[in-house]
Amino acid sequence: MMRAAAGYITGWLIRHSAITEEDRSLYEYAICSLILTISPLIIVITGGCIMALVKESILFILPFMVIRKYSGGLHLKHAWACLLSSCIVLCLCIYVTARIPCNGIVSLLMLAAVISLGICSPVDSENRQLDPQEKKKYKKITIWIAMAFFAIYVLLLLLRLDYYAKWIAAGLILPAVSQIPVALKRISGKYRERN
Repeated sequence: MMRAAAGYITGWLIRHSAITEEDRSLYEYAICSLILTISPLIIVITGGCIMALVKESILFILPFMVIRKYSGGLHLKHAWACLLSSCIVLCLCIYVTARIPCNGIVSLLMLAAVISLGICSPVDSENRQLDPQEKKKYKKITIWIAMAFFAIYVLLLLLRLDYYAKWIAAGLILPAVSQIPVALKRISGKYRERN
């Protein structure tokens, strides 16, 4: 479906002489990447509208999207599976976050997420392996972004805006959680290599 949409848009651009046929694959890839980049925002805003939590959903998705771009995490092989699971996970996170209080447990999870993101990031995608320079750069960026959102979280707590702080926390915890399956897979792979 996504590739068909990218193909249609690219074909339209070619028919209107905006791009050449030789650039088709490049533009199809770029359009697919754009769709995958903005789909979490669309999913969350839609879910937020349904649950009457639009501004909260935006507070949640912003840290998630920014961190996830550099930290990486679990990637599914098929775009449709990724989109479906993203819809479920993101909407579930909105639902759960709306119902939990912002307390010491959330703060501990937030701190653990910042530490985990600093240690485990970046997680390579099977589709695109990072070279050592990129890994070093992405790790630094992830650490700075995670610390910035942690500072925003603490500031919101100090201002007694706990309700909004928990949405920032959820947006930072989710990318850390998405790295767990990949980390477990790496550990089990290393264990099998030794035995």
